[in-house]
Amino acid sequence: MKETAILFPCDREIISFMDYVDFEGYEISGLCVLEDSNIEIEIKSDFPVLDVKNIDFKLFDNVILIDEAYHTHSFIEECITHGKK
Repeated sequence: MKETAILFPCDREIISFMDYVDFEGYEISGLCVLEDSNIEIEIKSDFPVLDVKNIDFKLFDNVILIDEAYHTHSFIEECITHGKK
């Protein structure tokens, strides 16, 4: 059984490539964008596009960090607090 995961942080380019990427072992339950980015309004995706401020932590068990520069972002700290990998 695949584990659920979200990708963070996502932008237009990552969202546009999602149909071509295989995340073995993970079921992608959402694409997390930075605060107030409005990307979810502009882009249609087969995956839910979620604003980092409005995340339902029940949606996923893992965070796949796209850009290492964001490993200290408050969202990552919040995920750890909620027991996410």
